[in-house]
Amino acid sequence: MWADGGGKLKYRPDIDGLRSIAVVPVVLYHAHFYFMRGGYVGVDVFFVISGYLITAMIAPDIEAGRFSIAGFYKRRVLRIFPALFAMLLATAIGACFVLTPPEMKDFAWSLAAAATSVSNIFFSGQSGYFDAPALSKPLLHTWSLGVEEQFYLVFPLFLLAAQKLAPHRMKAALALLSALSLAAGAWVSLSHPVQAFYWMPFRFWELSLGALGALGAFGRIDGALPRNVLGLAGFAAILLAASHFDDNTPWLFATTVPVFGALAVMVAGAGGETVVGRFLSLRPMVFVGLISYSFYLWHWPLIVFQHETGALLLNAPYKLGRYVIVSLSFVVAALSWRFIETPFRRGFGLKPPRAVLQGAAAAMATSVAAAGAMLASEGLAWRYPPGAAAVAEFLNDSGHARIKRHGCFAESWSQFQPEACLAPKPGATLVLGDSHAAHLWMGLSDVYPNQTFLLAAGPSCKPLVNDGAFALPVCRSLMDYVFEDYLPKHPVSRVILQARWTDAEISRLPATLARLKSLGIETIVVGPVVEYDVALPRLLAESIRLDDPKRVDEGRTAAIFARDRAMAAKMAELGVDYVSLVDLTCPNGACVLYADGVAPLLFDRDHLTEAGARFLARKMGFQ
Repeated sequence: MWADGGGKLKYRPDIDGLRSIAVVPVVLYHAHFYFMRGGYVGVDVFFVISGYLITAMIAPDIEAGRFSIAGFYKRRVLRIFPALFAMLLATAIGACFVLTPPEMKDFAWSLAAAATSVSNIFFSGQSGYFDAPALSKPLLHTWSLGVEEQFYLVFPLFLLAAQKLAPHRMKAALALLSALSLAAGAWVSLSHPVQAFYWMPFRFWELSLGALGALGAFGRIDGALPRNVLGLAGFAAILLAASHFDDNTPWLFATTVPVFGALAVMVAGAGGETVVGRFLSLRPMVFVGLISYSFYLWHWPLIVFQHETGALLLNAPYKLGRYVIVSLSFVVAALSWRFIETPFRRGFGLKPPRAVLQGAAAAMATSVAAAGAMLASEGLAWRYPPGAAAVAEFLNDSGHARIKRHGCFAESWSQFQPEACLAPKPGATLVLGDSHAAHLWMGLSDVYPNQTFLLAAGPSCKPLVNDGAFALPVCRSLMDYVFEDYLPKHPVSRVILQARWTDAEISRLPATLARLKSLGIETIVVGPVVEYDVALPRLLAESIRLDDPKRVDEGRTAAIFARDRAMAAKMAELGVDYVSLVDLTCPNGACVLYADGVAPLLFDRDHLTEAGARFLARKMGFQ
């Protein structure tokens, strides 16, 4: 680690070791290792480390008046761009062989965004529930680089201004900005969680807290006992968050615990040796930390491509496949660090800033031009026969705009509008559940226009009473309102319950059915949709392209059939009407793939296209 003016900083191997504690949970989380279900917090740890190191490098030179903004950006470019653009090039080549034309068009936009350091902004606009899943976006992980690069654009300017205007109040000003950023992020996360997650202003505090640590705002801890207590507490906080948090953990906890944990480890280590510092300074920990940037860069495209092609994780025993993809990512990362990162930093370190920045601009322009070519060719549509390209277009047929109207499919409780979604009408049928229920509602409304179908649904919302311990906040609010407020006061003639059922939820259904029976409401339970391991339009497109009809049958999820039989038996035991979508889709064992000869039944692995919803609604035969 070098100061911006060329002077050396004291090297801290424990910080490189801390990088390993940041990257490994992220990779394991993305590879679906359950014991790291909160591994996403590693990105927060990275942010704190970056803020700390950048400030430690540039603050002395700013104070001494020898800081060069061009030199700073040169060093950032040499640190970030070589491995990044190598990954972008390799991923673009892989995408040509793996992604369908509509996916390729999305990839082109993400390529341009990643190359220009705005991928966090781009992906924040692609994060609705019905947008393309993360596992079809090879560059999704570059959002965090966008946050860091935007921070690097503004933070040196802040330090320069503070040094010039009020050097003695620099720490106080930065602390105030940190507090404002944290408060704003907490507030925005309540109504716009996607923006709170992706946008730099709401992540600024994570990097700036690291900066405050480098500026000595938290003092120096000289005593061995308090240093060790603080270091151990911080280390435990990171591990606790990585192993016990999950995708439903509230934003405030999901960010503050790992951030303050990482800060505690670094502040403790700045005062002297600690137990945690010695552990993090072990050679294996330091090595993983050294390759952590490349490890982060390369692991996600590899995971996406194996998922899209059905390789490794699908064709090998699942646990073995996960180990294979993580191991492969590690090897590629080590090679990237050795043959890309290190040579560029050393070989171009003496080049003048102008030459380096011109090279960076050329790489960015080339990437944007390549993205433009992909878009101009409709996602390189020439790679697929016309029929395959046409069916692949249904990957975008989610009908999400219609479902989300009036917040009837509510991603937050504030979006739901009861007066519009649940306006009481004689003989109305309420469709209640998750996104599967919302798509079924579309088909029922289209096929039976003379009947009234109301909708109350949300992402992953199971239509169960008193399900709070298992549900997202929006689901708790929605189901509490429907069962405790709306239905007792506005009895409908019929309720249809549908969701992406799991075995655990089947066992919790009887209490809900008893509640509806006590209200005198006829209930119909709709079983699971036939699912596939990969999006159905992709399977169909690949089967056409490769002339391999068996490819679709091999991608069908067998567990759904057993679950459907279990639900049918349970509902028969309870005397409740049950509709088996499995039987309607796969009569006599041969499964329907197209709803109308053109549109596939599903637009992803398990959600109905609009045509698919109408097809099944007709089969259900409501009177």
